[in-house]
Amino acid sequence: MNERFLSHREIINSLQYVLPNMIVDKPYSNLKTAVTFYQNDLKSYDDIIEAEYQLWQSKWKLVESRPSTAIEALHQCDQLMYPNMYELLKILSILSVSTPTPNTPT
Repeated sequence: MNERFLSHREIINSLQYVLPNMIVDKPYSNLKTAVTFYQNDLKSYDDIIEAEYQLWQSKWKLVESRPSTAIEALHQCDQLMYPNMYELLKILSILSVSTPTPNTPT
């Protein structure tokens, strides 16, 4: 069972690096696993996504109060300026709701 969900855990862990409170001073390589997995859902090639990540990162470096959830970040993400970050935030928003944690009561 652990092996089955290990790759999903790695993707979700990688995907969290699109969040403004996680992105500052973190290299693009932290997000790369998620970008590779969701490549068909994204609108650009890897080098363009990396440049967009750096712009997204720069946007949040000077902000003290950064969104910590995907939904909060999605509301503050300009879809035209950051189309790939927007898509990744949408995916993370959906996963957050549909992915149970081990301590969740049933």
